[in-house]
Amino acid sequence: MKSNENLQSKIDEALNSLDGYNRAEANHFLYEKIQYRLSIFKKESAMYNKWLVRLVCMVIVLLAVNIYYISGFTGNKNNSTKVSGLEAFAQEYNIETTGEDI
Repeated sequence: MKSNENLQSKIDEALNSLDGYNRAEANHFLYEKIQYRLSIFKKESAMYNKWLVRLVCMVIVLLAVNIYYISGFTGNKNNSTKVSGLEAFAQEYNIETTGEDI
């Protein structure tokens, strides 16, 4: 019985220990400080995004140019079947010429 009373008194003491404390109050300028820091963060991230977009565009352009030139080099392997302008003209009008005449 004595242990129950002792235990109950300790529980009451723990529950009443917070009675003397007041509610914590925030700084009056806390909201403005938070808004200011968020605005700085948004400006920095917007600048970062601009540079990132520019970098991605440059990489895409470089890749497109490289693909264009690589496909051009691989397409020029069959030069023997291609006909120059004079040869095409001669073939069109059935003119027989040799390479020395041209």
